[in-house]
Amino acid sequence: MDQKTLAERGRGLQPTFPEDQPALGRNQFPRLADAQTYWSSRPWVVPATRQIFGQRALSPVDPPWPRPADAAALRALLGDNDSAIRSLAIEALSALHLPEDVGRINALVRDQQIGAPVLANVFSLDSRGLPAPQRDSELLTVTVWSQRTVGAYASIAVRLMTGFHLDGSDPIGVTFDEWWARHNFGKESLWYWQERLRRESRANPNAATLHRTTVDEFVGMPADVQAKVFLSSTSSPGSGDASTTGSVNELFPEGYRLSIGRDRFLELLDERNLWPDVQDAPMVGSLVLSRLARLAPEILPMQDWPAVRAALEARAAEKVWMPVLYSRLLASAESRDGYLRSALMKTSDRISRGEIAAEMVRTNLDGQWSVLTNLFYTEPGKESSDWRVDVLKALGEAPHTTRKLRALVELINDPRNETILTQVNRLMGMDGYRQQAVWSVNAIAGNDYVSFYIYQDLGQPDRSSKALAELRRLAGELAK
Repeated sequence: MDQKTLAERGRGLQPTFPEDQPALGRNQFPRLADAQTYWSSRPWVVPATRQIFGQRALSPVDPPWPRPADAAALRALLGDNDSAIRSLAIEALSALHLPEDVGRINALVRDQQIGAPVLANVFSLDSRGLPAPQRDSELLTVTVWSQRTVGAYASIAVRLMTGFHLDGSDPIGVTFDEWWARHNFGKESLWYWQERLRRESRANPNAATLHRTTVDEFVGMPADVQAKVFLSSTSSPGSGDASTTGSVNELFPEGYRLSIGRDRFLELLDERNLWPDVQDAPMVGSLVLSRLARLAPEILPMQDWPAVRAALEARAAEKVWMPVLYSRLLASAESRDGYLRSALMKTSDRISRGEIAAEMVRTNLDGQWSVLTNLFYTEPGKESSDWRVDVLKALGEAPHTTRKLRALVELINDPRNETILTQVNRLMGMDGYRQQAVWSVNAIAGNDYVSFYIYQDLGQPDRSSKALAELRRLAGELAK
């Protein structure tokens, strides 16, 4: 790439960390060979910053150094007279993610001495992007040489370790000292486990092994610490949204079981004696309530279920997941079926209707099918997809049954659904019906039984008729 093109597209670059913004004006990109040498000399850098954008294959996976045993020596170097040494010590020490080092590192955020040069991660806002290097001599444009101050090293390290800027902007109006006074609980801190689990959940060839090691260590923590982290941590901090299926906490593997007594469960349900480092987390009350509601049927005796339903009605009436979780806390199948039907009729919220309809498919397909199909065919046309997508998806979810497959084939074959399965994707989401129909057929078949080309042709007016006939044929063959 010539320098003119590089300069033009370079204007569309943004640094991962704002502290590196001045570096972009210099356009000092490394050659691939220099970047490889840099990573081998500072092997902790990529794990500390999670990944090099667009160049995962070039990133070292598990640095041989530093190790926890090196922490004491690195701490001593934080006070070195050489600012380059101080910056490198910050960078290496923060890669260990030891909670006791956050305060030490933060003490250097006002150090304005220039630290060691760093390859700063950048990403492109230009839709064309920048080409990856093919030879060692070519430029690697996902990084740029930056002259960070020691303070910039420290502020970035604190952010990577805790998940917060802690400079008054994030959380808003809260200083580091104020935040630290409420959150400095060492390895019993919510932020420590949340950030550790979030880091390991990202793409990484060793993620599964790292995750097992972390969970093994986690189960050795006091029971109430486990309850705090399991109920309050999330991959999306600040969101009170909850999942009604899958893992109760997406950061934990399937099979992890929370050990919590009835008295503590009911105490948390009433929002009494919440952990001090949880109380200022955004939307955490909604998140904890949803997870308690999901756990209640297996942890609480049935006589306590009305208390959970009352809490849901009082504090989560407008949440899209509330009707589904509420229904699971009704004593009889008949009550659950009737509640779900009533809730589906009452709400006009697209997401809530999808959650409810999918639950009706999961819990009593035979009993609810006539209601669902009646609504399916009387639903007004939309400029995008609606709750019917969730019905199509639920029919393809495990466990796969003959009844669910027959219902799916029925919907695919019904002439009344031809429009939604073949409509042109003029607005985002209009292809959702065929997308989920094909996904569900393939999920049941266990492979790409319906090819991508059939799915693609369903949205092409000149090829949709033939594609729909082939989809119906394949679905019918699967149901035999």
